[in-house]
Amino acid sequence: GALAHFGISTLSSIFLAIIYTGFFLTSFYAIGYMPRYPRVYSESWINIATAFFVVGMTATVLATSVFVFLVFWEVMSVAAYFLVIADRSEESLKAGFLYFLMTHIGFVALVLGFAVLSSGALFVTFAELELHAAGLSPIALGVAFLLFLVGFGSKAGLVPLHQWLPYAHPAAPSHASALMSGVMLKVALFGFLQILFLMPILPVTWSVIVIAVGLTSALFGILYAATESDLKKLLAWSSIENMGLIFSGVGVVLFLLHFGGTIEQTLLLRGAILFVLLHTVNHFLFKSGLFM
Repeated sequence: GALAHFGISTLSSIFLAIIYTGFFLTSFYAIGYMPRYPRVYSESWINIATAFFVVGMTATVLATSVFVFLVFWEVMSVAAYFLVIADRSEESLKAGFLYFLMTHIGFVALVLGFAVLSSGALFVTFAELELHAAGLSPIALGVAFLLFLVGFGSKAGLVPLHQWLPYAHPAAPSHASALMSGVMLKVALFGFLQILFLMPILPVTWSVIVIAVGLTSALFGILYAATESDLKKLLAWSSIENMGLIFSGVGVVLFLLHFGGTIEQTLLLRGAILFVLLHTVNHFLFKSGLFM
């Protein structure tokens, strides 16, 4: 049945907790926030879009097959678009267009990445995808890896695919901005981590690329945040910085996986994994709270 396409793992349970903690906190905040703007926002519009947004994120995290993952990734993305344009102002519509364009560039990259990894079979489970990946050439794996970095990196706001984030996140109602910046970016991180678990150990070069992209995003984000006067845009630039730090941590984990063996190396690897998880939760709590 339909439930056969969904399952829960240790990784997905962590991100599921983030999604529903964020949903609870932002919903509670919205009770007092929404009545203050009766002429700006349609409450029913935002409630429906938020419901689809949360369902999309939930199903994305729980999906066990490629096609279901892509369908609900798109549900999440389109619902977020309607939250961005919620006040229907000219500025929000422009931000929504930029977001819609960038998110679908990322979506195409994900589809192509899955197509390479599965040899064109998109109706496969992630378990079957792992078997496909094990038989691919290093070149095919490298192409797939770069496509996934583009696809998930564009949603996470990594440089140079970050352009939409400082415009789209501030345009939404504050509780929706909290969900987008505090939670949706983590779903992109989840997708990237899930793919990494499915792929064979990649060359050290790829881990260096992730570290470089992450640190560049962190530096770029904090420099722009330091010069920004609009508070919500400042928080959006800060999210680019923090997601850059988290992805650089993921790159360090990939790097250390190549050099396991001694006690010191094992401790370093565990420390890097702990950093990624701790800063993921840290950014979720603080960024959601700051937007509210």
